[in-house]
Amino acid sequence: MRIFADACIEAALVERLRADGHDVASAKVHPPAEHVDVLLAQARAEHRVFLTNDLGFGELAVRRQLLNSGVIILRLDPLPLHSRIERAVTAIRDLAPPPAGVLCVIEPARARRRASGELTP
Repeated sequence: MRIFADACIEAALVERLRADGHDVASAKVHPPAEHVDVLLAQARAEHRVFLTNDLGFGELAVRRQLLNSGVIILRLDPLPLHSRIERAVTAIRDLAPPPAGVLCVIEPARARRRASGELTP
């Protein structure tokens, strides 16, 4: 899967996804103040699923109809780092093929998917 990892995604998770064969670009190479619209646009232009821990991205993507390449939101905060990484990697592997036009929320016990047509802006 082609993934664009938001700056809030841990480097260890990015490396693990790469080790699993995913093509992962990271927002950490961009200026820290880079606007969210710019990051989402870059992910769309590169046909990458946007991966973030920020629930606000989902709302923003729906409101602005920016789900062309999909958005994955990780809501795994209560888990220790190694468990968050394992859960994220497993859930992302299970999402293949890439969730184009889909908002996915990965939680400790489940993963929810919504197609853009099922979302209310």
